[in-house]
Amino acid sequence: MSVASPDAPASLSPVRVAWRRFSSERPAAVGLLAVLGLLVASLLLPDDHHSPVVTPLVTAPLSLAAAFAAALMGILVASAIGVLAAGAGGWFERAATGLAGRLSILPLPLVAVAGAVAFGRDLPGLLIAIAAVVALPAVGPAHAVMRGLMRRELVTAAHAAGVPPRRILWRHLLPNAAARLAVAGWPALPRALVIECFAGFLGFGAVGGAGTLGTVMGNAAAHGDPVMLASAAAVLGGLLLALHSIGRGLLATVAEEERP
Repeated sequence: MSVASPDAPASLSPVRVAWRRFSSERPAAVGLLAVLGLLVASLLLPDDHHSPVVTPLVTAPLSLAAAFAAALMGILVASAIGVLAAGAGGWFERAATGLAGRLSILPLPLVAVAGAVAFGRDLPGLLIAIAAVVALPAVGPAHAVMRGLMRRELVTAAHAAGVPPRRILWRHLLPNAAARLAVAGWPALPRALVIECFAGFLGFGAVGGAGTLGTVMGNAAAHGDPVMLASAAAVLGGLLLALHSIGRGLLATVAEEERP
């Protein structure tokens, strides 16, 4: 059973305690502020398609939203597979986790583009393809989270008391696993962003006349505009750095909660 850390007064709500732990990781807090600042800037700046400063900032939120939607779908799929594998055990557990691990070493951006060709070059088809490929590396962490929870005394005692497995899953495992599964699946978001930008560079996923960071970089490369290309790449790099920093902060928050 975990206890509150000395710098977390008992009067604080769990949300405020979690925020204090997260914000104590300064890179994570800076990363979160950077992402929020980008979203606010995209709403305030004019949509100037010729500015190497404004265009990447205005188009980045669409890339981020597309990546978030694909990552969320992928995390849900990976979590479902991880839960089923941990609960079933035996050959199914070995087959599911082993197959996901082997497939995750494939060049995922190329696999996603090939999948987008099958599902359609539009944004929905691309999101389905990205979700499928980012789910593969997330199966292992999701499975590890569920296996760890299943070894806890509370679950062991419930099994010994004859509580039905379905009731254990819905009342004990999933409520305790939700935050850990989200943190374990967080790397799917920057991974989905990279794949979305790579696909956009090749001309996939554009919504009408709206562009993404990938399409901005693709158009800049096609028209020989190194300034626009470098600016969009810098925004993408900053976004990836911010997302990885946020992920480290979330991981530290969950680790603090599990500390005895």
